[in-house]
Amino acid sequence: MKKYDLFIIALAITSISLTILDFTGSISLKESPYLQIDWSILGIFAYDYIFRFTKAENKAKFFRQNLFDLLAIIPFDSMLSFFRIARIFRITRMSKMFKFAKFLRVFGISGKLGSRLKVFFNTNGFIYLLYTSFALIFTSSIIYSNFEKIPFAQAVWWSIVTTTTVGYGDISPVTSIGKITAIILMLLGISIIGMLSSTIVSFFNNEKDETAELKEEIKNLNTKLDLLIQKIDEK
Repeated sequence: MKKYDLFIIALAITSISLTILDFTGSISLKESPYLQIDWSILGIFAYDYIFRFTKAENKAKFFRQNLFDLLAIIPFDSMLSFFRIARIFRITRMSKMFKFAKFLRVFGISGKLGSRLKVFFNTNGFIYLLYTSFALIFTSSIIYSNFEKIPFAQAVWWSIVTTTTVGYGDISPVTSIGKITAIILMLLGISIIGMLSSTIVSFFNNEKDETAELKEEIKNLNTKLDLLIQKIDEK
């Protein structure tokens, strides 16, 4: 199941990227092959939503908890194209509505992506490491900007590059405080990489453990069922 979740995550990231590129004018989702890719992803999301909805015991609860998933499968562009053909709205208003539709699409898919990533981030408490990392990067950027006398935006860039251990070298610390900050961020980067590797392994190992437990439960149920049938036959 978790492999399927990773597949959905990959599709969500692809869809968000395509929508943003379409919004900026870099590509057009109305042209091939982007049109086919976009509709294929939409179809998979729709199937995923409908399948889980039919399996849900509490339909109302499922609907409330999966509003983002519902937004992600509504073809806003096609709906607005129909309205445009029908000339219900003016051209200028339609232009604004198309932009809003794209925003809703990204909003819905982002929510779907977030719900899928939640399980992964909660593995091994990885989410708390991310929170700590963001806080340290932000704090380090402020310190580095003040002591190295560079703009805050450049300090943020330097902090991220240093944390990811890329180290382009375009910005280097000169002061002692700046160098100490760099060391802290380097250690943080190593911790993130190590924790990420551990989280990925645990994520898939948990799936194997859950499968093993499920098989054991099924085995126990079959044993109890055999005993019950045996007692019935004896009577």
